[in-house]
Amino acid sequence: MDDMDRRRRKTAPPRTSEKKKLNKSKTKCPKGGKGKTASNGAKRNRAPLATRRKVDLRKSERAALESEQSLQRTSRRRTTGDYEVPERIVKSSPDSQCRKKSNERANVEETPPKSKRWTKTIEQCNFYHFCLSRKDAEDILFLKASGSFLVRVTKEHEWGFMFCVSVIQVGEIWHIKVKVDDKGHFYLANSFHAPEVCDVIMHHMKNKVPLSIGVNTSRHAMELLLIYPVERLDWEIIGSQISIERKELGEGEFGAVYKGKLRRGNHVVAVALKSLRNSEDDQAREDLLREGRLMRRLGKSNKIVAFIGITISTTATMLLIEYVNGGSFDHILRNDQPDKRTIGQILRDAARGMVHLKLNRIIHRDVATRNILVSKKNGKLVRGKISDFGMSRYLLSENYREMRVGRLPVRWSAPETLEQKVWSFETDAWMFGITLWEAFNGATIPFYELEPMDLDALLKYIQTGARPTPMGTIPKELRPLLDRILDIDPKKRTPISDVADALQHYCKTANRALLTTKPP
Repeated sequence: MDDMDRRRRKTAPPRTSEKKKLNKSKTKCPKGGKGKTASNGAKRNRAPLATRRKVDLRKSERAALESEQSLQRTSRRRTTGDYEVPERIVKSSPDSQCRKKSNERANVEETPPKSKRWTKTIEQCNFYHFCLSRKDAEDILFLKASGSFLVRVTKEHEWGFMFCVSVIQVGEIWHIKVKVDDKGHFYLANSFHAPEVCDVIMHHMKNKVPLSIGVNTSRHAMELLLIYPVERLDWEIIGSQISIERKELGEGEFGAVYKGKLRRGNHVVAVALKSLRNSEDDQAREDLLREGRLMRRLGKSNKIVAFIGITISTTATMLLIEYVNGGSFDHILRNDQPDKRTIGQILRDAARGMVHLKLNRIIHRDVATRNILVSKKNGKLVRGKISDFGMSRYLLSENYREMRVGRLPVRWSAPETLEQKVWSFETDAWMFGITLWEAFNGATIPFYELEPMDLDALLKYIQTGARPTPMGTIPKELRPLLDRILDIDPKKRTPISDVADALQHYCKTANRALLTTKPP
């Protein structure tokens, strides 16, 4: 019996507790031990070792990929932005010239990007204002808080085009040039260099790294902080927003005027675009920008052609203004031959526009029927609007004097303008009087009897008290008004506000006469 019990104990399977003890003893077996348990442990360790080898391989591949992407970022081609502009404009784009100068200094061959952009280009930054002029930048920053800034492109005689940071600090505006090192990287302070201007700006803004300004004869040493980025305004137009039609609407002070379309989101509006005859003429470009600033100062009025914006994305600066579908008043007078009541209404609207100019202390200096645009609705003439402010000036004193005058509208000019080169609100009133005569004579050239035109002969003719002829075409209700407007003494001339009131009275009288004579 004892022998049977011993045999059963030897052949019986081990209990659960004994299994656990056996497993624990097997795991404690050394890695290099002999026997069955050591070989089983070695088999189990093979899988984690292979996994670790795969992970190490992935890490090495990722590091190689990151190094390749870093190399591509520093050597990738820098484009002129997302907007589409003509090829001749792209070649002269200041942004492309800035980057070209940077690449020339780096002396590295550009290669197109093969991977996604890791950093923003300057064109993607909302504080980049492209070719915004220095004066316009100062106008934008003037009322901003200290630390407000924007980035633009400026033209330097030595290096061509360069990036510039305009920032306001304690009411004073500074313009800091962005420098380029030998590697073609941009920097503002020696502490941080980057291949993208946007990275440099973001470094100074997020880390609050100041821009140190040295001592100047008129300014104290100070540190500038880039805190508040100033976004582009509605009137700053990018090239991709506009499309130009081949149709030429007319000729402005600085060049041709074309019809075009402006796209803002899903909204498309017809516009007129004033261009430059020579895009390389810096003086003409500055004059066109000054015209835009004057129109912004005027604000909104339905008696003045509205200002819409200025293209800032290329050197080919264009001024965008309201498109008036009826065309110029002189063209309408010659072709449509409207009645005197309609002529009086358009002149009344133009006179109110001149009043708006005077309230904003702006003299036009080129008032004529060619510079009055007329809107149409259902084929009828609706409203007249004063346009073309290329010769306009902001009047700081009673008179404006300019000795060097380019294109002077001699036949419309007041005697003091012809003699002394002086302009004032009174000279604008004289020019409007000549325009009134011109309108009621079918856009006939004033003083046409003096041919060939001689400045001295015209001045002597006017100083004798002569008036443009004939005067019989002027409505009899307006003849006394015209005599007072064309007075030789500027102080005795009728103010433009009284002219607008007199024309309003004339329109009401003409409307009553039309109603009384209308058949039942």
